Amino acid sequence: MYPYVWLNGSITRHEDATISPMSPGFLYGDGAFETVRWVPGRGAFRLSRHAARLSRALEFLSISPAPTSTEFADAMRETVEVNAPDGDVAVRLTVAEGETPGNPTVLVMLRDISYTREMYERGVSATLLEGGGGPLTKHKSLNYAAHWRARRIAAIGGHAEALAYDARGNILEGSTSNLFIVSQGKAMTPPSDMPLLPGITRAAVIELASAEGIVAEERVLSRPDLRHADEAFLTNAVAGALPLTGVDGDAIGTGGVGSVTARLAAAYRRAAADELDTRA
Repeated sequence: MYPYVWLNGSITRHEDATISPMSPGFLYGDGAFETVRWVPGRGAFRLSRHAARLSRALEFLSISPAPTSTEFADAMRETVEVNAPDGDVAVRLTVAEGETPGNPTVLVMLRDISYTREMYERGVSATLLEGGGGPLTKHKSLNYAAHWRARRIAAIGGHAEALAYDARGNILEGSTSNLFIVSQGKAMTPPSDMPLLPGITRAAVIELASAEGIVAEERVLSRPDLRHADEAFLTNAVAGALPLTGVDGDAIGTGGVGSVTARLAAAYRRAAADELDTRA
C-alpha cells in the first residue's frame, strides 16, 4: 500500500484521509472514477480521454463541479511523485458526491499493477456470467457492486476475469475489461451501442489494427463465438491487451497466445510508450 493519497486538493497520509459518513458517494455509490497506468516521470496513455470520459460520467450523474482536465492530470502526477514508486503503477481518481451538493470528494490513490509477465506469456482464463445492462454501464460509476461480485466469483473459480452475457446469450464485457475474439485473422469486439463501457484501450486497439493490416470490427458475439474462436484477448487501461486463452475450463483455440493477439498487444505497447503524457 502506498502511504500518500491526494484528497480534495491536498496530499495526506492514507490513514488520515477521511470522508463524511453522510456522503451519497459513500452511502449510495454516487460518483465516478478513472484508472490509468502511469509511468513515473512520463505519465499515462491518452490521459485527456480519461479526463473527458470522467467529465461525461459526472455530467450524467449531475455531480459538479467536475475536475478540469488540468486538475485531473496534476492531481495524478502529484500523487505519483510523492509516493515515488519504483515502476509503473495504477492511478485511480475518484469523484464522489459530497454531503452537500456542489462539494464533491475527490480522491487519488495508487496501487501496484497485478498483471504479471506469466499472464502475458501464457494468457489468462475467464468465466461467463449472465448479467450487465442498464444506463450506468456506459460510465465508470462507483455503483460497482455487480462488477465486484463478478470479480469475486471469477477469483473463487480460479479465473482472472468474469465476462457478462445478456439474456440472449450475447457477450457484453468483462468486469474490468473489454473483450476481443479473433477468427480467421479478424479481430472482433461487441458493438459500443450494446450495454457496455467502450474502453479507451479498446478504441486504441481498433485504430492500431488497421496500421497492422488486421481487420478489426464491432460485431455481436455469442458464447459459442468465444468458445470456437481462434484467439481472444482482454483490454483495459492498466493491462493493455491481455491474452485470454481459456473460458470455464475450455481452451480457446490452441490454448496459447495467438499471433494476432501478440501483434496487437505489441502494437499497443509501442503506441502507449510513444503517447505518454502528464497533461490532459
